Amino acid sequence: MRLVVATRNEHKLRELRALLPDHELEPLPHGVVEQVVDVTGIVLTKLDGTAKGGIVFHVQRELGVPVKLVGLGEGVDDLAPFEPAAFVDALLG
Repeated sequence: MRLVVATRNEHKLRELRALLPDHELEPLPHGVVEQVVDVTGIVLTKLDGTAKGGIVFHVQRELGVPVKLVGLGEGVDDLAPFEPAAFVDALLG
Protein backbone atom coordinates (compact mmCIF):
# COMPACT_ATOMS: atom_id res chain seq x y z
CA MET A 1 0.00 0.00 0.00
CA ARG A 2 1.28 3.47 -0.85
CA LEU A 3 0.86 6.19 1.78
CA VAL A 4 1.63 9.87 1.31
CA VAL A 5 3.07 11.46 4.44
CA ALA A 6 2.58 15.18 4.99
CA THR A 7 6.02 15.72 6.52
CA ARG A 8 9.50 16.37 5.21
CA ASN A 9 11.07 15.53 8.59
CA GLU A 10 13.55 12.71 7.89
CA HIS A 11 13.51 11.50 11.51
CA LYS A 12 9.72 11.20 11.43
CA LEU A 13 9.87 9.38 8.08
CA ARG A 14 12.36 6.83 9.47
CA GLU A 15 10.07 6.23 12.45
CA LEU A 16 7.05 5.79 10.18
CA ARG A 17 8.92 3.39 7.90
CA ALA A 18 9.87 1.29 10.93
CA LEU A 19 6.26 1.32 12.13
CA LEU A 20 4.78 0.56 8.68
CA PRO A 21 7.34 -1.70 6.95
CA ASP A 22 4.80 -3.11 4.46
CA HIS A 23 3.87 0.35 3.14
CA GLU A 24 5.56 2.60 0.63
CA LEU A 25 5.79 6.04 2.25
CA GLU A 26 6.09 9.15 0.14
CA PRO A 27 6.68 12.57 1.72
CA LEU A 28 4.26 15.24 0.54
CA PRO A 29 5.82 18.67 -0.08
CA HIS A 30 3.83 21.61 1.25
CA GLY A 31 1.27 23.02 -1.17
CA VAL A 32 0.94 20.08 -3.54
CA VAL A 33 -2.06 18.22 -2.10
CA GLU A 34 -4.06 18.96 -5.22
CA GLN A 35 -1.36 17.47 -7.47
CA VAL A 36 -1.08 14.07 -5.76
CA VAL A 37 -2.52 11.13 -7.69
CA ASP A 38 -2.91 7.40 -7.06
CA VAL A 39 -2.93 7.73 -3.28
CA THR A 40 -4.65 5.07 -1.17
CA GLY A 41 -4.29 6.58 2.29
CA ILE A 42 -2.96 9.53 4.27
CA VAL A 43 -1.00 9.81 7.53
CA LEU A 44 -1.39 13.21 9.22
CA THR A 45 1.06 14.12 11.98
CA LYS A 46 0.88 16.79 14.67
CA LEU A 47 -2.90 16.68 14.74
CA ASP A 48 -3.02 17.39 18.47
CA GLY A 49 -4.96 20.66 18.26
CA THR A 50 -8.49 21.29 17.04
CA ALA A 51 -7.33 24.22 14.88
CA LYS A 52 -5.28 21.74 12.86
CA GLY A 53 -8.13 19.25 12.55
CA GLY A 54 -9.78 20.94 9.58
CA ILE A 55 -7.06 19.59 7.29
CA VAL A 56 -8.62 16.12 7.62
CA PHE A 57 -11.75 17.29 5.84
CA HIS A 58 -9.76 19.11 3.15
CA VAL A 59 -7.50 16.12 2.43
CA GLN A 60 -10.35 13.63 2.21
CA ARG A 61 -12.50 15.94 0.07
CA GLU A 62 -9.69 16.97 -2.31
CA LEU A 63 -8.02 13.59 -2.70
CA GLY A 64 -10.96 11.30 -2.13
CA VAL A 65 -8.84 8.95 -0.02
CA PRO A 66 -9.06 8.06 3.67
CA VAL A 67 -6.85 9.31 6.45
CA LYS A 68 -5.32 6.09 7.85
CA LEU A 69 -3.28 7.33 10.81
CA VAL A 70 -3.07 10.56 12.81
CA GLY A 71 -0.24 11.79 14.99
CA LEU A 72 -1.51 13.14 18.30
CA GLY A 73 1.88 14.13 19.73
CA GLU A 74 5.58 14.29 18.98
CA GLY A 75 6.64 10.64 18.81
CA VAL A 76 5.89 7.61 16.68
CA ASP A 77 4.10 6.10 19.70
CA ASP A 78 1.60 8.93 19.36
CA LEU A 79 0.33 7.63 15.99
CA ALA A 80 -3.15 6.18 16.15
CA PRO A 81 -5.64 4.78 13.65
CA PHE A 82 -7.95 7.54 12.45
CA GLU A 83 -11.50 7.04 13.71
CA PRO A 84 -13.82 9.55 11.98
CA ALA A 85 -16.68 9.36 14.51
CA ALA A 86 -14.36 9.88 17.48
CA PHE A 87 -12.62 12.73 15.63
CA VAL A 88 -15.89 14.56 14.97
CA ASP A 89 -17.00 14.00 18.57
CA ALA A 90 -13.72 15.52 19.81
CA LEU A 91 -14.08 18.54 17.51
CA LEU A 92 -17.67 19.20 18.54
CA GLY A 93 -17.32 17.99 22.12
